[in-house]
Amino acid sequence: MPPSPTIGLCYDFDQLENFHADFGVSWSREIATDASFDIAVSVTSVGDDFAAFYGGGTDGGFHNGLVTVGVSRAPAGKWAIGGYLPY
Repeated sequence: MPPSPTIGLCYDFDQLENFHADFGVSWSREIATDASFDIAVSVTSVGDDFAAFYGGGTDGGFHNGLVTVGVSRAPAGKWAIGGYLPY
């Protein structure tokens, strides 16, 4: 399966009047007839006010990153069970 990009843009009009943006990409590869291996990477960028309010920082920009690796199994395609490891 080709990579799947994601973009999330948010603006807090109420409390912070600042932005929050998430950028990510995920891949999924079938490793057996009813099982897949998944990996996702995402980063978050924020404005100065968001960084100060939620993270205790003083500057906007890179806020955090997340990598998840998982394995899923979907017997007969009816339901799925899986697990993941975030870092």
